[in-house]
Amino acid sequence: MSSGENRSRMRIVKEDFVSGTVCSPELRHSLQSVDFIISLKELNGLSHRTKSKVDISMIRTNDFIDMLRQARDHRGVLVYKDAEIVIDSIWHKELRNYQTYASIRKIANIYMLNAFFSRCGFSFSLATADALLATCKVDGVGYGAFYVPPIVEYQKKEKILLPLRRLEARAVGEPILRLPGYNDNGNVPLQAIIDDWKRILDSSQEFVRILKDGTHRCETATLAGTPIRAITINSTASLMQSVPVRTDNLVITSKKPEERADRFLGVLRIGADKWEGWIDLARAAGIDG
Repeated sequence: MSSGENRSRMRIVKEDFVSGTVCSPELRHSLQSVDFIISLKELNGLSHRTKSKVDISMIRTNDFIDMLRQARDHRGVLVYKDAEIVIDSIWHKELRNYQTYASIRKIANIYMLNAFFSRCGFSFSLATADALLATCKVDGVGYGAFYVPPIVEYQKKEKILLPLRRLEARAVGEPILRLPGYNDNGNVPLQAIIDDWKRILDSSQEFVRILKDGTHRCETATLAGTPIRAITINSTASLMQSVPVRTDNLVITSKKPEERADRFLGVLRIGADKWEGWIDLARAAGIDG
């Protein structure tokens, strides 16, 4: 974590951000007045409290793809450097999720972000949005925040083997994961998830579509009965960070599970706020994903 970042909230010094990504001349111009890159949620709250004017600009798809290609994982590998990257509409139910849950509170935050963009003059849902940059100035300090569509990776099924073995070892002593779900719906039988992946491994299926970032936005789109605009990445060099679960197995919770191992099944922690398969999306794409 660099000196420009804060663990409790994403805050990156602009010079650190620009040095970690590829910025087109247009994007550099948009960032001229920005001192810090922060999360969109924080910028929403900051601008609302201070009544500060927010400017929003579109980011060209090719420019944003160039940014994503600079994303490195915990090994230092440029995992999307040679990948096929496109933006497309996709249904959440067709994906598997690294998250085990969807929080009612976080879903409500997505509706608040929709309202934020509406107040700023953008009358569309995040379900149909491409990449955006929002900027504002508060007490002489410039802040910028990126909106990035959900990220979907097409992963080769064999990459599941290591996290699946870790989940199998966990299931021996803890067959049921208990999450803070509504009406006692938070029980997750781990063996069912393991069996699901064994069926995939035994099948002729080669790739699995996994939601890397954006569970709550995708779930919000599902509640609205619509697909969502997403960044789909094929031929990625990234690892599977954990054992993904089917969308229909997500637990609806009243709060975020405290333990990372309850949010991500079969995850291997390798450092503070880092785990196997972790990708630095903050430095590359300006998002706390």
